[in-house]
Amino acid sequence: MENPALVKYIGIPHKPLGELADGVCDCWTLSKAVAADIFKLALPPYVYQLDSYLDDAEGFMRQAVTVCDKWQRIDRDKRAPGDLILFKILGRTTHCGLYLGDDWFIHALSGRSSTVESLNSPLWSHRVQHIIRPAT
Repeated sequence: MENPALVKYIGIPHKPLGELADGVCDCWTLSKAVAADIFKLALPPYVYQLDSYLDDAEGFMRQAVTVCDKWQRIDRDKRAPGDLILFKILGRTTHCGLYLGDDWFIHALSGRSSTVESLNSPLWSHRVQHIIRPAT
């Protein structure tokens, strides 16, 4: 996926509840920033406190996606750039990334810096739990 505007979002170290202004991010912070900057979409802010996030990442994701007035669940074959992808890791929906188009998404994962990867990779293709889009 070649998009010069994305370059500044690649290689940012992961930190839970990290803020881009501090040079770190987590999956939600990164998705929110890219959605706003590249796709002009407003994702909601965090709604959990740090302790809750660390203890219950799945609860955080569930809570975070309910604060928008409405979300549309999107079929995988109907996804579009700017859609939020929720991933199941170790049996729980605890990760998100932002769909960029042509089967590519951007995300930040614990222990790694932010990166762009293919949804078709063996690592990610079976982990897609939901694709959602803020209602307009």
